[in-house]
This record gives sequence, C-alpha cells and structure tokens, in this order.
Amino acid sequence: MERGSKKDIGDKMGQRDIEISRIRKYCEAIGVKLVMRNKPNKNAAAEWHLDGTQITVFLAQPENKLNTVLSLIHEIGHHLWHVYQNNREEDLKITEAYSRITLSRKKTHSTEADRRIVLNVERAGITYWDVIVRDLDIKIPTWRIEYQKAVDIWHYEYYYENGCFPNRVVSREKLKELKVQFKT
Repeated sequence: MERGSKKDIGDKMGQRDIEISRIRKYCEAIGVKLVMRNKPNKNAAAEWHLDGTQITVFLAQPENKLNTVLSLIHEIGHHLWHVYQNNREEDLKITEAYSRITLSRKKTHSTEADRRIVLNVERAGITYWDVIVRDLDIKIPTWRIEYQKAVDIWHYEYYYENGCFPNRVVSREKLKELKVQFKT
C-alpha cells in the first residue's frame, strides 16, 4: 500500500472520523451545508435550520465523536423529513411555532399547540434515522441508536407536557432508566 493513499489515511482515522467524513459528503449530496463549531453557552448540541439550508453542530470540548455522529443523524433526520414530506417547502406553521418558543430548561410561556408542533417535528425526524444509519454504514450498536431515539423523544415529550426541558437531576434519572431498558 502506498503511503498517503486512501487506504493508508483510512487506517489512521478512527471509525467515528470515517463516519463523520461520510456524513459530510452525504450532507453535500443532499444540498445542506454542514457547519461544525465550538459549542457556545447553549443547551443544543446541534441545530437544523428550518429553511433546510444548514445544519450546525456545536462541538463540546473535548469533542465526543459518538455524540457528534448522533447529533448529525438527528439533524439529517429533520432534513430528510423536510425533503420528503414537505418537498423542501418551508412550513410557516412550524417556523412561526419555533419563533414563538424558547427551547430551554426554564419555564416558558409557549402554548401547548406550539409545543405539540415541536414534538411532532422531532418525532417525524426520528423516522429517518434507520435509513441514515443504514445508508451511511454507521457502526453504532443498534441498542445505542434506539436508546438515543428514546432519549430525544422523552426530552421533547417532557417539554410538551411541562413547557420546559427537564433539569439535570430529572434527566440523569431518566437516562439511567432508559439505558438499562435498551442495553439489556
């Protein structure tokens, strides 16, 4: 094998690096700009722009590549939903709902109807995860993907019911419960 060849470079890259590289190419192919930047003081790990033009992933320091891959799968799921269900058309109901709410751990004055829209968008995006994992040959164990889906939906169901995301204590307990459920 020649030094510097693709095989040689691939041998030096870890599995998650290879998957992130594949995901970058996939994003380019489906017409969405992928931006990766250091995490600001936000709760979000990533954002998908409602107009379908960009995904921004906020990298924690030190970077956890598994979480980066999972965040990318999550946001690409939103994009595929936007492409296949909305024909790349911006849905004004969704845009308006997101503009009226704040996704935070603090109680907000959002309406139940707006929170329902957010929950439905999250559920819709998750329906594409298995396709993304299969198409991009992601090597994350199935239990971990299913666990992450359950975590994401639980967070948004909690938000829908309570008007805020769960605090760290509530989250930690639920995550332990879900991990036991999915890992066994």
